[in-house]
Amino acid sequence: MQVRIYPQLDIHVIDDIKTALENVCPGVVSCAEIVALASQILVSENGGPTWEVQLGRRDSRTANRAGTTAIPGPRETLAQITKKFTDAGLDSTDLVALSGAHTFGRARCSTFVHRLYNFSGTGNPDPSLDTTYLETLRQTCPEGGDGGTLANLDPSTPNGFDNNYSTNLQNKQGLLQTDQELTLFPLWTGLLIAKATSLTLLLSP
Repeated sequence: MQVRIYPQLDIHVIDDIKTALENVCPGVVSCAEIVALASQILVSENGGPTWEVQLGRRDSRTANRAGTTAIPGPRETLAQITKKFTDAGLDSTDLVALSGAHTFGRARCSTFVHRLYNFSGTGNPDPSLDTTYLETLRQTCPEGGDGGTLANLDPSTPNGFDNNYSTNLQNKQGLLQTDQELTLFPLWTGLLIAKATSLTLLLSP
């Protein structure tokens, strides 16, 4: 998850937790473990599954720019993000399953405003957007407005872990271009429909 794209991952919160832990058991718990544990708690307390977090992670002492650029960006096409997943040893099922993490969270207007007013230089909105949803997003992100304003990735149940993310895509209500493009090809569409109609399948790989 990129902090520059998903600002709800507040570094200051992680720092506060790290400071409190260092006061009790210095040098034992890493920031990487804090992020992993916080993610597990967030999912399980909001209707999702629980799992055992494998501990023992260590924090890197250097930044990995190459690793950052390997993360799919919000304006990329399905072909581009599929290649990045393939390069990481992941397949189309992994892509759909991991994209489902967008049942939570928010994104800045700057990551999707191009879909609202001038998609691909056409001077028109993205035709794959539901028109009612488009008008709602335009109210949140007016043309030339604050690119840092946040919008929910899941407009229907933004704080719950459920299968509405998949349903939203079928209704042309994907916030990010990378989300909505999952519906462009039959294989991906079939996987999305399966996960949208069954919470059991949503929780499966």
